[in-house]
Amino acid sequence: MPQNIRDTIIQLRLQRKYGPDRRSFYLKQKYNWFVSSQTIWRLYKEHGLNRLKYKKNWQRYPQPYSKAIPGDRVQVDVKFLDSLGFSGKRYYQFTAIDDCTRFRVMRIYDHNTVNSSQNFVNRLQQSLPFAIKQIQTDNGSEFSEAFSWHLDDLGIGHRKTKVRCPEKNGKVERSHRTDEQEFYGINRFVSIHHLKRLLRQWEKEYNTERQHMALGGKTPSQYLDEKLKNHISNFALNMPIKSVNGCVRAYTHSPRRPCGR
Repeated sequence: MPQNIRDTIIQLRLQRKYGPDRRSFYLKQKYNWFVSSQTIWRLYKEHGLNRLKYKKNWQRYPQPYSKAIPGDRVQVDVKFLDSLGFSGKRYYQFTAIDDCTRFRVMRIYDHNTVNSSQNFVNRLQQSLPFAIKQIQTDNGSEFSEAFSWHLDDLGIGHRKTKVRCPEKNGKVERSHRTDEQEFYGINRFVSIHHLKRLLRQWEKEYNTERQHMALGGKTPSQYLDEKLKNHISNFALNMPIKSVNGCVRAYTHSPRRPCGR
């Protein structure tokens, strides 16, 4: 293996902490290098990087299911940013992840309140490329009854997880661990504006460039496109047929436009 490829693999291992399978996908997409996961594993072992030590004992969140249609359920949670280093203020990352496609939206707020949650949902509707049927949250005060009323006005259902059961919101919780490892852990921010700008870049990379093993090595955008194509194909196959003036024509009923969209 050429030395420049070996150096790149080791450097990315230290930065992103990807396993062999994901690293193989990443190299193929990013650099058009075809390196097997077995070769990458041997290289990790050679440099003593086959087992990484984390500062925290991360909890594993099981993912027993995935919704079949984008927007059927969107998990929302808040990440407290406690080590930014440039300000004495507290900041909060509001995160939404689609249960089906893992498509994410992230925004930074300086208050963890109902008003922030409501504003985030409004911006979420504008950012997601599909309608939202239901939002799932924990039982935090920022997701109180007033938040539920706001969702009801938008035509969106609100589902709360059981108290002290973060694994029920496992996809968004796991995505926060990814943020810690691949974004906050390797970047230094000089201001809140700098953080917001880099976070938007990271959001784009997460949705359009970063492969997800749970999606078969596809990015959320690729998986979303695949889902939409399959949905359109199935819709066309099930399209009702009727005769008009002796000619056979297909017709459809326009889907109801969700409230607030």
